[in-house]
Amino acid sequence: MNYFFSLIPKLEHNWLFQLKLIVPSNRIAELAKGLGFHEVTVSGSASNPDLVAVIQQLCTTGQVHDK
Repeated sequence: MNYFFSLIPKLEHNWLFQLKLIVPSNRIAELAKGLGFHEVTVSGSASNPDLVAVIQQLCTTGQVHDK
């Protein structure tokens, strides 16, 4: 997480902190929050099915076009 963050120019940090972040564990979530991220969701693992499940959950609005 720290390495990823160090790659982003400081001018972009405010933009970055506005993004929804999906992480595989509570430990990484705490690191992300410590860096300044506000919307952090824990997927439970880095597996594709778990990540896709979280993305689907975050993107579902209940509208017809979700289906």
